[in-house]
Amino acid sequence: MKGSHFLGTWLLCIPPQVSQKDLSTDSQTRYVLRALGAMRLVRNRQRIIPDEASYRAMMVACGIAATDRRVELTKLFGLMRADGIFPSAV
Repeated sequence: MKGSHFLGTWLLCIPPQVSQKDLSTDSQTRYVLRALGAMRLVRNRQRIIPDEASYRAMMVACGIAATDRRVELTKLFGLMRADGIFPSAV
């Protein structure tokens, strides 16, 4: 359970990083892709399932990024549903 909390806390920091004013598009993309990769790695290898807030943070980060991240959003939504997490009204 502690790993899930650590993962969630770290992922909640990604949207503010991506939304920095002077951050280049390449840096935004790098932050989002690294976070998605880390989330996937921890989920698949360590069997740590992210909570709804973690998924929401990543979806927000994908939405903030200047590049088109619709494919990643769709994959995140699918993973969330596969993990038995259904989105709330938020």
